[in-house]
Amino acid sequence: MQVAGPPNATSCPTAEPCQTLSAIYPELRRIARALMSNERSSHTLQPTALANEAVLRLLRRETAGWDPRRLVAYGIREMRCILIDSGRRLRTRVKHQNAEGASADLDDRLAGLVHLELALDELGKIDPRSRQVVELRFFVGLSNEEAAAYLGIATRTVYEDWQFARCWLARHWAEAAVD
Repeated sequence: MQVAGPPNATSCPTAEPCQTLSAIYPELRRIARALMSNERSSHTLQPTALANEAVLRLLRRETAGWDPRRLVAYGIREMRCILIDSGRRLRTRVKHQNAEGASADLDDRLAGLVHLELALDELGKIDPRSRQVVELRFFVGLSNEEAAAYLGIATRTVYEDWQFARCWLARHWAEAAVD
């Protein structure tokens, strides 16, 4: 099986988005490796395939003129959606094989991921930068300093956004548990 690389002139309808996507592709691959390190060892997706699928999804969007940081942020979201979809497909296969114990564990993990994604969507409506900080710190594994450099803001601001997001998410989860 041949693994596709970054987009090029022959794979893109227009040049500008492809140049930008080619420039951020190594970053998307690095992020994909970080995301996959949190997945089960038997996962069928590889980091390169995850990054490639995210690029394909980004190409389907109208991304001309987007800032590279915005593309990376959307790439992170696309990769998480791909992993959630993969988990859903696996859950369906496991249920069809009647593996009750494995199915229950998988259902719990998938429900947690879906709940986290919904909570992050709500947080993003309140404070989009805090959502970005969570994505960079939690999913990508960046330090406060690295996230600050990536976002172009002060390290202290990242720390404050991280604290706010953690408190907000904890309260959100506690309220959801009561419901």
